[in-house]
Amino acid sequence: MTAFLHTATTVNDWLDQQHQSLLANLATRLDIEAGLRETLIPQRHAEFLGTIRRVLDIEAGLAAIVPVPLQPASRAAPATTDSLVELCTELTTLPIEVRLELRIAYAPRVDDALIHVHDVIAAVISILRHPVLQDLDHSSHRGLHDFEAHVWCGIKRVDQNLAEVRVTLLQEVFERVWSVPHSVFVGLPAAWATHLRKLFRSMVHDIDCASSGFESSLLQGISRPNAQWIPVVRAAGGRVRVVTSTLARGLADLEDVLNNFSGEDLRAVDLAGVQLSRLRWSATTQWPEHWREQIQRDSFPVGHGIFEIRGGASTQHGALV
Repeated sequence: MTAFLHTATTVNDWLDQQHQSLLANLATRLDIEAGLRETLIPQRHAEFLGTIRRVLDIEAGLAAIVPVPLQPASRAAPATTDSLVELCTELTTLPIEVRLELRIAYAPRVDDALIHVHDVIAAVISILRHPVLQDLDHSSHRGLHDFEAHVWCGIKRVDQNLAEVRVTLLQEVFERVWSVPHSVFVGLPAAWATHLRKLFRSMVHDIDCASSGFESSLLQGISRPNAQWIPVVRAAGGRVRVVTSTLARGLADLEDVLNNFSGEDLRAVDLAGVQLSRLRWSATTQWPEHWREQIQRDSFPVGHGIFEIRGGASTQHGALV
């Protein structure tokens, strides 16, 4: 090269010729258009999907080939126990006489409802723990037949207990309120009973929706269970357990506030004829002097320094406590 490249102009001309030759060779050997097409594949793919969505009704197509989905839960915000906790806290500030009357009206029904709510949870757990849902691959024909019978029994158990919960919380609790002396509600918020009813109705509604979805998912595959169906059932059962446990915790808190008089001063209360069965108290609870011995005799320890007055015991005045 040094033999003929004597000036800068000559060198530049030579470099330009080599550059043009290189481009010509690249154009000959490389398919530029194919490279551009490959680079634009993601963009073209997105455009293609957009066209498909505009032309086809994908949701309708899926609906035609996929099993019927679970029934949607209520769009309303899920009920929580926050308001119920506030209500319970408010009850602890009421006069002792008022709390004793409210206890008679509410505690037995709340306790009954709590039993049925726990039975709903137990029925759901019993279904979810069946061997077929734990190990479908090794389930025999007899096991599948047993599973179907077990599911139907569990569904019936859930429905029966939920029916009892509805009657107890949305009917009996509030019918019993009318027998409480009107003076008891002096000092309570004006809409206290209505507020409690709304809370119960919302929480029971959440359970109804969840249990309906659970039963629907069970019935979709109960006769021919498969691996895709099992996670759906477990998820639906989990939702029932969550909302039911929420109600159970709220009822347990309310029952405790209604029945627990630990550390309270009842010395000025006339207890003659007052129903005291299942009332809980502690060593720091103060009783009228002429009642202390009777109450101690009719009580039994329930743990953590708490005592409970047993049902069916008689007071020194001949009335049942």
